[in-house]
Amino acid sequence: MNSEFAFITARTKSDWEQWCTRNVDVGEEGLTIAKKATLETDRLGFEAIDFDTDPSGNLTVLSTSGDVCVYMAESGELVSLSLDGYDSAGLSQPSAVGTIGEQLYLVDEAEGRIAAFSRRRRSLDWTTDIDMKSASILGTRHRAYLLDSGAGSDDGCVYTLDPENRATRILSGLDNPTDITVDTADTLSILAESGTGHVVLRATSDAVTVQNPPKKMEITLPEDFTPKCVSTQTAETLYLSGVDGDGNSQLIQYDLQTGTSELLSLPNERWATLRRGTSGTEKPLYLQSSSNNSIWKMREAPVNKKDPESNRYEGRLIGRFDSGSSNIQWHRTTLDADQFDPDTRIDVSYYTSNGDVDGIDDFTRLDGITQSQIRQLESVGIDGLWDLIEHTKTELMNVLLETEPEVIERWLEQAQDTLEREFTERDDIREATDPEDMLLTEATGRYLHMEIRLVGRRNSWPRLRSIKTYCPRKSYIRYLPEIYTKQDYNSKFLSHFLSLFESVFVDIEEALETHTEYLDPDTIPVEYLSWLNEWLAIDLGGGWPEQARRELISRAPELYKIRGTKQGLSALLQLYLDHVDLPQRNWEPSLARMERRYESLVADGYVTSREAADEIERYRARSDRESGGSFYFVEHDDLSSITDEMQRKAYSDLIGHSRRFQVLLSPNISDSHQRHIEEIIDSEKPVYTDTGVKQLDKRFQLGQNTYLGINTVCPSRESELGESTLGRQTILGG
Repeated sequence: MNSEFAFITARTKSDWEQWCTRNVDVGEEGLTIAKKATLETDRLGFEAIDFDTDPSGNLTVLSTSGDVCVYMAESGELVSLSLDGYDSAGLSQPSAVGTIGEQLYLVDEAEGRIAAFSRRRRSLDWTTDIDMKSASILGTRHRAYLLDSGAGSDDGCVYTLDPENRATRILSGLDNPTDITVDTADTLSILAESGTGHVVLRATSDAVTVQNPPKKMEITLPEDFTPKCVSTQTAETLYLSGVDGDGNSQLIQYDLQTGTSELLSLPNERWATLRRGTSGTEKPLYLQSSSNNSIWKMREAPVNKKDPESNRYEGRLIGRFDSGSSNIQWHRTTLDADQFDPDTRIDVSYYTSNGDVDGIDDFTRLDGITQSQIRQLESVGIDGLWDLIEHTKTELMNVLLETEPEVIERWLEQAQDTLEREFTERDDIREATDPEDMLLTEATGRYLHMEIRLVGRRNSWPRLRSIKTYCPRKSYIRYLPEIYTKQDYNSKFLSHFLSLFESVFVDIEEALETHTEYLDPDTIPVEYLSWLNEWLAIDLGGGWPEQARRELISRAPELYKIRGTKQGLSALLQLYLDHVDLPQRNWEPSLARMERRYESLVADGYVTSREAADEIERYRARSDRESGGSFYFVEHDDLSSITDEMQRKAYSDLIGHSRRFQVLLSPNISDSHQRHIEEIIDSEKPVYTDTGVKQLDKRFQLGQNTYLGINTVCPSRESELGESTLGRQTILGG
């Protein structure tokens, strides 16, 4: 509440839900024209025999020259991989590649051989031979699936491959399968032929096997369309690529629930392989051309929908503000809006009323409504069409318990159409375009009725964040001598002239009333955070996330007390890292291997069930603790407990001179975060000290990059020759 005016706002999502919208998307950041997804394609600039998406969202590529590469999706870079043991794997001409979290698989159809390489070590793990005729492979996070199309009818089969050197046939007797895909829930979809056309075979996998036989789903495809390959979009939606009767390439989106398909517009290429991206929010579809082996990327991009009534790229909403009293003179309205393109605009129309004076708000305008239904609505305060559209269909169903939902929905549409027509038929409508600050003229009444149109183009749109309207109108004329208050032309002109100053001063008064929010780290607008940083002499460079900056300002008094100390620097680094996204190690595969190993040891009598459970629990606890160790300090005082001179020298060489300390970073910290950490350390370390920042390698080697308690641990078991039992206190191998 301002000392001169009251104001009413529409700002939050719940506020906008009381307005009636057409072709508008309502979100937390405001209103925009409603969107739909369209497809955009880009050629990536390289060719491949085969490719697969890996769990990190990149592509593992088998190039036309036979090299194995990785396409980095974020940077667009193609990086060659050197695989140790490739020459000894017995591969003459690899034809397919697949990737899981831990391994990379190369398939050689001619030799009938599969070679598995560790992605972490880039070295050969194992090879196996399978009698296959025509094979394709794709990977998920934990296992790969190999489809062998076979030599004839009912000869197709599916294998799973896992890190433990197991190639397990899980499906057989498939009739001419042509492609395989798997969704995020590990549900297999296999494209195959049937006597009447094509079918999709669905099979749900568990840890080892797939339920057998798979569920057969007949699919209704466009006439003369022959599918060649398949990929998932969602659990119930597939992409199918093929050719029509004239040999033209087509890509369709198929809904398994409804049995409907949609033809997608793409370059006229014949696609040999489809693979869905596995990470990030975009999750693009990657395609391989069968004519030149080029790789393409297809992604969904939002574009504006056209209003079906006007056939223009626009959205419309109508609503009203209630002052609570009749004959109130409305003063001004301000809009907080973003316009990203000069071809977009926001049109505003308004009129005022004291209620239903013209009969336009009468329920009798709704087809088939009865007096009993009207009384039910009036009993909860819904007295007209404007009240009606401020409620949702669900809310009205709870009032009109015996009325069909379809009838209520029709009434809401009729009410909206009726009220929208008022903005074209009334004589007292006032209009404005792109009004950031609009003086309301001849606007007297209890209600301020508004229609807002968001006008854009296919790829550009305005965004309306909020509306604020002020009432009652109190002109600065009241502060002038009485002669200026006479109701003639001059006073009206003077009133309008003074309104310019009123608008400016009202905004200043509001800013003064809310100025304390600019001193509060939690409420200050983000664009003023740098200003508040200067007040506290905080300058740690750019790149800090917004919430980290707010917490830094809030904790500045406590951090200044320990500034320049190890404790203070550690607290500052942890504050920064708490607000950035760091990839976490997936402990599940190694935990599963440990559980299987201890099951075998228990079965053979080497350890008890209790001992196995304790070891597994200790390993699980260590995985839970890992997230807290993103950086470590090493200084000369830490070496006092080392008695061996050679070991002391090794650590001393790492640190350097006595006024130097070393900061070791976890391998999962990215280069950009490392640069920010170096900036923080350089800014906050004591001036007389020197420091080094080193990122630990993901792999360790004794005597080089091994730090006990940091990236290596000693097992809890102890061994003594002559007293230890193999499998209890000691184990063979790693």
